[in-house]
Amino acid sequence: ERQLGPDHPDTLTAVHNIAALHERQGKHDEAEMLYKRALTGRETSLGIHHPGTVTTMKYLAGVYDAQGRDGEANDLRARAEEAEKVRSSK
Repeated sequence: ERQLGPDHPDTLTAVHNIAALHERQGKHDEAEMLYKRALTGRETSLGIHHPGTVTTMKYLAGVYDAQGRDGEANDLRARAEEAEKVRSSK
């Protein structure tokens, strides 16, 4: 992060991967925080339709599921599906 910066795609991939590790360990609050950070950065630097951005949306939705936040999970999945449709129609 120090060398590439907080919003570099490689940094954001690392943040996403650390979030996934926390999720697998059952640390959903930590995972949520990191997925949100990765998602915000990816939306800004890569765009909402980029596969990496969509992947982070889906993983964050999974955390919401684990936390019992079904509405938020479904909303985020719908955003991810819409982004995939737009990308595939290009």
